[in-house]
Amino acid sequence: MRKMLSLFLALFLAFPALGQTPEKDFNQANAAYEAGNYEEALKQFESLAKSHESAALYYNAGNAAWKSDRLPLAILYYEKALKLDPADEDIQANLKFANQRVSDKLAWPYRSKIALWLDGFIYGRRPGFWVMFSIFVLFGVCIFLALNKVLKNHFQRRLNHAFIGMSCMAFMVVLIFAGMHHRHLYHNPQGIIFSPVVNARSAPDNDGTEVFVLHVGSKVQIEEVRNGWTRIALPNGTEGWVKETDIRSI
Repeated sequence: MRKMLSLFLALFLAFPALGQTPEKDFNQANAAYEAGNYEEALKQFESLAKSHESAALYYNAGNAAWKSDRLPLAILYYEKALKLDPADEDIQANLKFANQRVSDKLAWPYRSKIALWLDGFIYGRRPGFWVMFSIFVLFGVCIFLALNKVLKNHFQRRLNHAFIGMSCMAFMVVLIFAGMHHRHLYHNPQGIIFSPVVNARSAPDNDGTEVFVLHVGSKVQIEEVRNGWTRIALPNGTEGWVKETDIRSI
């Protein structure tokens, strides 16, 4: 129990206090976009993204980047939006459309509709949602435990025991969801290639053997960052080192 409470506290403290996107600034950026000032809209969206996080903000930034002919930046923001709202069909469609312009056709694992629904259910929540929900469930457990001390009727006590058991199981499940959500957001690093052509090497230096070539817009897994170099992995497991300036993290 002590370990579980420690994990709960760690998860609670790990989530950043991310506020709502300022409505006035967000609307100004949208107005610039609607007026066809895509570069200005992108500039405003990116300024907001430095201190705020939401699927809508990233999605609109992706649209502004696309209209500004900034392919890798558009893909980056669509990926960021999808990470926060995996089930959103508009984000999926725009990302798929943008990826058609990417030269490298990397085969990432297929996600079924059921898997996408589950992703949306677990991951499509604001940071901290599952932690706050687990507090609510834990509060319910405490209420049932308190009731157990005052109930006298045998049937009522047995029924209350059942509620205590179900509440404890619900608390465990919600806490697992909180851990999964946190890992999804902060411990599954992926990146987008921003340079036109990148030669991945066998070692983190220019003398390393060329392992494979990637082009702008490709998505890769980030494995390690060291001395200005990033070790990346393709969906098939092939690894190589690229310069840190050639890639941006999602």
